[in-house]
Amino acid sequence: METKGSKKRRLDEGLSAANGGVVTMEDVQRLIDQRVLQAEQATQREMASMRRQADALDEANAALKKQMVELKLETEDLRRRCDVNARSIQVLKKDVKWTYSAPDIPRSHWHNQGHGDQYIAEMTKLVKVIKKITEKLRNGEDLKQIYLKPEIPLAHDDILLPHWSELSDAIQLRGEGDLLTFSMFKVQVNRSVKDM
Repeated sequence: METKGSKKRRLDEGLSAANGGVVTMEDVQRLIDQRVLQAEQATQREMASMRRQADALDEANAALKKQMVELKLETEDLRRRCDVNARSIQVLKKDVKWTYSAPDIPRSHWHNQGHGDQYIAEMTKLVKVIKKITEKLRNGEDLKQIYLKPEIPLAHDDILLPHWSELSDAIQLRGEGDLLTFSMFKVQVNRSVKDM
């Protein structure tokens, strides 16, 4: 007889019903074995799932390691190539007989544009300064500052483009990381000069 307050736990309806409601030690042992087996199977399934996850992580890790090795090799190759290029530039700077190729500008060019003597003198001085700075840079002199400031404002003229190009090329040959301050006042230049 079962009362409301009693909390009997039935181990296995089938076993106890077969024995007329009596649970034997064999029934209990069988139930324990069954639960242990279920727990072992659940653990094995979970371990298999974790093993698959670990294998997937191992594969991903191996792929990342391979990619890292490839990137290291590529980086080393790029560094070697940069070193070779840097040495090549040094050789070219020393071995090639460089000459300033921008043509002289005749005074008549400025006269024909209606400029006066002071303008012509300042423009001539600007061209000489550009040439002098370019030659110093090409000869490996370590300039820290380029300062162009004529006495009067000078307008842009396409005839100056070869001179600006020579100066730009000389600046580009400086070593990477070498600081250079470039200041220019009262000298008008167009976009093509700024983009050099």
